[in-house]
Amino acid sequence: MLSWYIYRFTYPIALYIVKFSILLFYVQLAESANTIFRRVVYVMIILLSIYTIIIVNVSIFSCGKPSNSYSFRIFLELSKSGLPRVTCLNVNIIWFTQSGFNLLTDVVILVLPMPMLLELHVPLRRKITLIAVFSVGSIAIAASCIRVWLISEWSKSLTAQAKYGYVMIIGGQIELNAAIVSACIPLLKPLFRMFEHRQGKELK
Repeated sequence: MLSWYIYRFTYPIALYIVKFSILLFYVQLAESANTIFRRVVYVMIILLSIYTIIIVNVSIFSCGKPSNSYSFRIFLELSKSGLPRVTCLNVNIIWFTQSGFNLLTDVVILVLPMPMLLELHVPLRRKITLIAVFSVGSIAIAASCIRVWLISEWSKSLTAQAKYGYVMIIGGQIELNAAIVSACIPLLKPLFRMFEHRQGKELK
């Protein structure tokens, strides 16, 4: 119960760090971009920051006192009929809100640089390569969609929670790691260049 409780508020923090790093990368791109792109990036940073603060606090204090959130006794009271002594927020609503917002922001972050990439005056082959690299973020979107489905199955009953609980956590880790990979790929070009340069020296 304690590990599940900790996961509930560390997960959005981890996602925020990844998305914030991507948006900081966009800020560097925005130096030579149009004003609208810069404004949208800054608005996304502000919205993500506000959302993360809210969802983390809601997750920590969902049952008022933090220790109530991982109390097995209170969990049993909430799962039975009748009036429990402690009132908690509906965890399903928190999960669905969180997953929906994550999916929406994933799509926005993926689509955001596309118009700028299409306007680049570079050879078509290079333009397609850049778009393909930035499109790797679609893996994180696919993982988010799967997680939404897992939450819908998990929320049906206590039996479903026992069945899909660990799968949902694994799905969340896949989503997070896919986001990390997506964030890192555009920055790996210097590494590949260095590798190609060293390989060329060895062949000589």
